[in-house]
Amino acid sequence: MPDITERAKKLSTLLAGVACRPIGDIDDRAVTAIETDSRKVKPGALFVAVAGKTVDGHDYIQQALKNGCVAVVGEKGSHLPDGIPFIEVQDSREALSEIAISFYDNPARNLILIGITGTNGKTTTTYLLEAIIRSGGGNPGVIGTVNYRFNGEEHPALFTTPEPVILQSVLSEMVRGGVSHLVMEVSSHSLIQKRIHGLKFDVALFTNLSRDHLDFHGTMRQYFAAKKILFEKHVKENGKALICCDMTNSQNGMEVVGWGRVLLEELRKNKEIQRPGANFEIISCGFDAVYDLHATDFSIDLQGIRATAFFRGKVINIASALVGEFNLKNILAAVGVGLCLNFPEEALVKGITETGVIPGRLEKVCPFSGTEDKAELSSLSAFMPFRVRTKHMALRHKQGGGLPTCSVFVDYAHTPDALHNVLQTMRLIAKKRIIVVFGCGGDRDRGKRFPMGDVAGRLADVVVITTDNSRSESPDLIMAAIEKGVIAAGKEKITDVTAGNSEGYLLIADRSDAIKYAVTIMEENDVVLIAGKGHENYQITGKQRVFFDDRVEARKQLERRYQNAA
Repeated sequence: MPDITERAKKLSTLLAGVACRPIGDIDDRAVTAIETDSRKVKPGALFVAVAGKTVDGHDYIQQALKNGCVAVVGEKGSHLPDGIPFIEVQDSREALSEIAISFYDNPARNLILIGITGTNGKTTTTYLLEAIIRSGGGNPGVIGTVNYRFNGEEHPALFTTPEPVILQSVLSEMVRGGVSHLVMEVSSHSLIQKRIHGLKFDVALFTNLSRDHLDFHGTMRQYFAAKKILFEKHVKENGKALICCDMTNSQNGMEVVGWGRVLLEELRKNKEIQRPGANFEIISCGFDAVYDLHATDFSIDLQGIRATAFFRGKVINIASALVGEFNLKNILAAVGVGLCLNFPEEALVKGITETGVIPGRLEKVCPFSGTEDKAELSSLSAFMPFRVRTKHMALRHKQGGGLPTCSVFVDYAHTPDALHNVLQTMRLIAKKRIIVVFGCGGDRDRGKRFPMGDVAGRLADVVVITTDNSRSESPDLIMAAIEKGVIAAGKEKITDVTAGNSEGYLLIADRSDAIKYAVTIMEENDVVLIAGKGHENYQITGKQRVFFDDRVEARKQLERRYQNAA
C-alpha cells in the first residue's frame, strides 16, 4: 500500500457529520489514526468497534484502551475510564466510513467515479476502461481484484473493494498524484458491509450475475439485492446506470433468470431514483438491437474480436485482440461507460485496441512467443537459461519450423458460468483436446461444486480435478463433490494415465502435480486450461497460506518439457 502522510484531526471535526451520542467529553483531542483492529491500535488512534460475522469489535474495547486509543466509537453504549469518551452510533460501519472520509478530506469529491459490479467481467472491464480514459486524456486510477494501481504504480489488493480507511487513504493518494478518474470494482460483500458508504458514483455498471458467494448471501435473490444497492444508493442524482442485459443467462446448458433484465426493470420502476429533479439515466446494453447500446454485427476468432457498436445514432467500429463472446460483452460495457463519460469515439477505439494481456484472464502461459527469432529469444529469455533456449531454438529450426503455438492458459474462472464461457472459447483454439485443471475453494459456496464439475465434464475432454484454497475443509471431500458433477456429464475415470489421447477425468490433489500432469500429456493441437485462481499467487490449506501461482507452475513445467525435448 502507498505511504500515507502522517496526519492528525480533531475528534470533534471527525464527528461533525456523524449522527452520534457522545458519552464523555469530546474536547479538542487529536486523532492520528482510525482502527477497527484493537491489535493495531497505537496512542492517538480512534477505535471503531464493528460487529462482524464471527468477531465483534465491541469485545475488544479493553484491549484498544490498553494500547492507547483516545476514544471509542460503537453501537453499544459504554462508560469508559475517565477522560476516554465513548461515541455511541446506530451503525458502526456507516460511522466508520463517514469518519474515514472526513479524516482524509473527502478525496472522492475531486474524482470522477466509475463503479463496476457483477459476478464476472469486472476486472477485464477495469483494464479496458483504464486504457480508454488514458486515450481520452484522463489519468486513471483503479481499485480492483488484481491490484490497486495509478501513475504506473501497482499495489496488491487485499480485498476487491477495501475497507473504508484503506479505501479513503488510497483515494487521497490518487488525488495527490493527479488522478482524474477512479475505476472501482464494487463487490457484493462490500455493499452489504457498507465499505463504500458515503460514496456517489458518476457511472455505475452492472456486468452480469451468476452463481457465486451463496455461502455469504444464501440465495441468488439476496445476492442480486446486494448488487442492486450500488444503483439504488450510490449513484449521483445526475449519474448514469449502465446495465448489461441478456434475455436469459445460460448455466449448464439451461436458461435461467436474466438478472440484467430484472435489474433494468426494477430500476425503471424505482420512484426514489426516478424522482422529479433527479436526472438519473438508465442505459441498457446487450447484443440485441432493443438495447440502447448494442452490437449486432461482430466476428470472434483466434485473431480477436471485430464488432460494430450502435448507440443513439453513433456507429463505433471496434477491434480487439481479446477473444471470446464474454470479452465482447466486457468491451461493449467499457464502451458504454466511455460514452456515458462523453469520451470521443477515437479514444474508445484506441483504448480497446491497445488493451493487451489481462492478468489471470485467459492469460497465455509459455516460455516462447511468435515466429521470429528476435521475438522468440526475447520471450524465452525470462524463463530459460541461455544454453537451454539457444539449444531449443536450434532444434526447432533444424526440424524446419518455429516454436509451437502456445497452448496453455490460466483463467480466474471460479463459477459455473465463467467456466462455461471460457471453455466455450477454448473450442476456438483447440483443434484436438481441451484439458482442464481446476478445483473449488473450501469454506465457500458448496453448491457450485457439482455444477462446475458438470460444466467441465461436458465441455472439456480431460478433466483434472485438484485443490484450490481448501481452507478448513477436506480437499478430498471437495474434489468428490466436483467428481459427481463430472460423472453426471458422462465422463469416466482415466485408469491408464500414460495412454496418449486419453479422455475422461482423474483426481490429483496436489495442484502442482495436477498442472504437471496436464502439461505432460498435452499433445500437438491440445489446449490446457488451468482455471480458478488466475492472478492469485497463494494457496490456503487449513490456516497456512503459502506462495502458489498457476502461471509460475505452468511455466516451470513447460520449461522442463522443452528442456527434455531439446
